[in-house]
Amino acid sequence: MEGGSDGTTAVVLVHNASHVDQQVVKTTIELLDQVEIPTPALILVGNPAAIANPKPRLLFTGIDSSRLNFREELVHFPLIRTSQRIINDLDISLFDGVIFTSRTAVDAFFKSYRPLATQKMFAVGPHAAEAIESKGVEVHVIPEIYDADHLAPLVIHSECSKILYPCSQLSENVLHEIDSVNPVIFYNTHSPEPDSIPPLHLFAGVIFSSPSTVDAFFSLWNEIPEALVFYVYGKSSRSRLLSYHIDSQRIYDVQL
Repeated sequence: MEGGSDGTTAVVLVHNASHVDQQVVKTTIELLDQVEIPTPALILVGNPAAIANPKPRLLFTGIDSSRLNFREELVHFPLIRTSQRIINDLDISLFDGVIFTSRTAVDAFFKSYRPLATQKMFAVGPHAAEAIESKGVEVHVIPEIYDADHLAPLVIHSECSKILYPCSQLSENVLHEIDSVNPVIFYNTHSPEPDSIPPLHLFAGVIFSSPSTVDAFFSLWNEIPEALVFYVYGKSSRSRLLSYHIDSQRIYDVQL
């Protein structure tokens, strides 16, 4: 202000722009000395700062964020990783159908096998269906609501008597309870320890794609801000979140 600047001129400070721990503070020149933000920080002054209106940020904890559609800014911070299991002694001709509940399962299966033309393909949703079709294979069954609970009745009422279900060793859903479904572990899911974790107060919400992402989240963060909300894909993810005593009013169901 000593140089003649108006004290009400807008100022925006940005620490670690575009990184998972990005912090943004909007203030004015006269209040600038009251701001606490880590350094180094990018400083915008004047018109660009006045019109700056950072979007709320959501933390996505799953593997693939390509199909997510939120108005908020998405920050991808995967809490799980997968590794292929070597399976070369499975006779897939014994099955008259195959269930896929993720793109990861599709990739793991097609690395070793290719379905027969007579087998019926079940996909939990369009994400898995696109992965199957990208291999040149037709998808026959997709539920209207994209989760295992809504796929299960379609599996039960299909004409298939023995269905292969490529999955992870951590897979937990209603499909495992169907007599005609035969789960086979095609890949392992791991929860690696990240070098650092971002403060949760930087986010408006967290997105979970599976129960394993929920477990990994609570193994890293002990204190959860009261204003934080949670978006979940599937009943099993919701149930796992509730097991951590999260108020159901803070949980929102979404679809891929």
